Amino acid sequence: MTPEEKTQKVVEAYYEAGGNVTEAARLINMKRSTFRDHLDAAGIKPLKSGRISMLPDNVRNLPQGKAIKRYLLTAAQNNTPVNERFLTNLEAYAAKFDAEIMISRFTYNKASYSNAKSVKPGKQPIAADVEECWFDQRIERYICDDDTIHGSCRYRLAPDLLWCAEMNILPTASRPLSGLATYGGQASCVFPHVKIALESTATDKKRPAQINYTTGSVTVRNYIAKKAGLKAEFHHVYGAAVVEVNSDGEWWVRQIIADDKGSFYDLPGPGRGCVHVHNGQVDTASPLAAVIGDAHFEEADSELVHAVWGQDRFIDTIEAQTQVLHDIHSFRAQNHHERKFSSRYKKFVRGQDNVVDEVTLVADCMAMAHRDWCAMVVVSSNHDRHGDRWLDEMDYRADIPNAKFFLQAQLARVEAYESGEFNWNFTKWAVSRLLEQDDIRWLDRDESFIVGAGTREVQLGMHGDDGPNGSRGTTNSFANVGARIVKAHDHQAAIRDGVYSVGTIALDAEYAVGPSSWSATHCVVYPNGKRTLVTMDRNGKWRA
Repeated sequence: MTPEEKTQKVVEAYYEAGGNVTEAARLINMKRSTFRDHLDAAGIKPLKSGRISMLPDNVRNLPQGKAIKRYLLTAAQNNTPVNERFLTNLEAYAAKFDAEIMISRFTYNKASYSNAKSVKPGKQPIAADVEECWFDQRIERYICDDDTIHGSCRYRLAPDLLWCAEMNILPTASRPLSGLATYGGQASCVFPHVKIALESTATDKKRPAQINYTTGSVTVRNYIAKKAGLKAEFHHVYGAAVVEVNSDGEWWVRQIIADDKGSFYDLPGPGRGCVHVHNGQVDTASPLAAVIGDAHFEEADSELVHAVWGQDRFIDTIEAQTQVLHDIHSFRAQNHHERKFSSRYKKFVRGQDNVVDEVTLVADCMAMAHRDWCAMVVVSSNHDRHGDRWLDEMDYRADIPNAKFFLQAQLARVEAYESGEFNWNFTKWAVSRLLEQDDIRWLDRDESFIVGAGTREVQLGMHGDDGPNGSRGTTNSFANVGARIVKAHDHQAAIRDGVYSVGTIALDAEYAVGPSSWSATHCVVYPNGKRTLVTMDRNGKWRA
């Protein structure tokens, strides 16, 4: 090859690598110094700062056959020691399930604190925080964000899943995923950050919702004792994102959260229950509860219903002590949102205007979902209360197919009120009379249901439609309540501070038009009160 041809090859590699000299030299197996000589000969000055093209992806190969690739993704702060017990347990998990630990580093400047005029007793500044940037040597073998070694530190773990190890988000950011909805294009992303967060983005109906995740951290709390730092310290999580990828490029992400002793729970296959990783050991346990995404049984995807409650499927596999259900009855037959002639006539033509038929279907699904060994709790939800509104507002004389049932329900309600049962609700009355099971707990509106005790308490009794002070409920508004809550209602997965929001198993509701952020996402509550969101694909698969 002539010198001119070598120079031309160097130029092509330079632009292919987006202006990254190290990566370009690696591509053509040339020494970096020789590569720069050829660039000089071509009259091209390497970029000292910045790059020509966007950051390329470091594409990971998919596993072969029935193999599964697992990754444990987390973050580490500069000038801060690791939580040794948590890292030891991560290593035990990795050894047990053949997972690769990948740690992304981030920087947090504490110099302004050390220069403060007054320092609280016991909070003397450390010279190393100002003079140099260092990272705990314990994480050295797991560092994945050095582009001089890895070429690119944005990893495509699956065709539509990115591990954005290049991202450096301040640990004090209260909304670490803000502005990142489209960062991965149409791919979901995992971002390194000390706070656990999750956000869903609407996509084309043909594609699953795009979900972005954060990881939690492997380093201890280390913040400036000012408002932003103290807030970040409170929300600091020892955690990681577990990623599972199969040979078809399908992927699943679960976030694990450790306690201050470094122990944590997760749901890797193929066993039942959950695993408990503590003191470098991996044992099994049973979750406290599983909160299922809004059921809407009349509209639910039959495959997803089977995936949750079919024999040896989700509920049987995780062996949770309690299952919590929301919006079991859509009440589409006579819904007050669909009283226009066109909507009602469509339902008449399709045979979907009979309330008894709907109630019977819901009762059948409840019987299918019931387990003798797993307590069932039904949360008072807005769709479940639509029957009460039907009794308040409709004229049975204008609804001949449902007139008899309307009158039966109305009489039952009046008699309940006369006996002092003012919390009577239509769905409980209508469904319970068709069920053999009498051990289902039906929560009244605003009735609390808490699992765990003390600092491990999690509130599972809020549907999410009734917000604080009579406002409309949203995940944001519940985040200001200050309690650890698992809610539903929005149909989209979300984690905002202490609030976890589940999705729905009725992904194709007729009224849901346009791009959608809905997902079949459920929440599992572990024995220590920590939680994780589990998302199913359209086929009902929720782990590799």
